[in-house]
Amino acid sequence: MVRFGYLLLAGWIGLFATVALAFVFPKGMGIILRPMASYFVLIPTSLLLGTAAYGALRLYSSGMKRQ
Repeated sequence: MVRFGYLLLAGWIGLFATVALAFVFPKGMGIILRPMASYFVLIPTSLLLGTAAYGALRLYSSGMKRQ
């Protein structure tokens, strides 16, 4: 479970770094991101769903430990 949290953290950092680089270097990142532009919506969506699932699992496991 901890590894999944680190994987989510790395995913979010990668997403924000990609967006920041796209604003700093728009032409260079346009060349890199053009082949995967149609799939770029899937990355934040999967990160959001994964974060929600991780939060629900953490709440469940902390609730089970209290008993």
